[in-house]
Amino acid sequence: MSGCSNPTIWKWFTLDPGLGKLARIERLDIPGLFGILQGMPKYPKVHTSALDVAAFILELAHRDREPVDPRKLQKALYYAQCWSLADGERLFDEDVEAWIHGPVVQIVWKAHAGSMPIQPDEFSYNLSAEQVDLTSSAWEAIRHLSGQELADKTHETGRAWKQARKGLPNTARSSRPISLNDMATEVLDDFKTNAKWLSDNWDDVVKCCE
Repeated sequence: MSGCSNPTIWKWFTLDPGLGKLARIERLDIPGLFGILQGMPKYPKVHTSALDVAAFILELAHRDREPVDPRKLQKALYYAQCWSLADGERLFDEDVEAWIHGPVVQIVWKAHAGSMPIQPDEFSYNLSAEQVDLTSSAWEAIRHLSGQELADKTHETGRAWKQARKGLPNTARSSRPISLNDMATEVLDDFKTNAKWLSDNWDDVVKCCE
């Protein structure tokens, strides 16, 4: 990958640095980052359905021979949306809701519910090249984690799902939408947390940029 001289911040992002599983390097524009830190954008609609993103994730999983159950699909959608929001725009228009066991996009749950792995089918979706690229990156970051491991991460203190369920009993049903700003902040906080790792591994990052 080239372009290290461009005015960008390079982030080496992984949901689980302890496992040593590395996602691909992504660029976060400096102006976009400053805009997020100084005042969160309003994230206008992009006229893309979460069903399209879900279909593409399932295609990636089929390609990689990774079993995906509805819970893992939901968490993959969630993290893909978080990545996109951190870059300044939505990936899809539907709300992510704060259900009991984690973030859920209701329309996708209606299409793929239950606990069994989703069987391969025809994969039909309408996504831009940028949306395909971002979703692929998010998938690479989380594909090694189970649905339960991903759910556990959304339940950590300070996470956007926790914020949305503030004041609710653990067993209370809820369709509260998770704040888009909180979702973006979650990724940016991960970026800051992993800054030391990035510094320690800068030589590897540079090699990937060559």
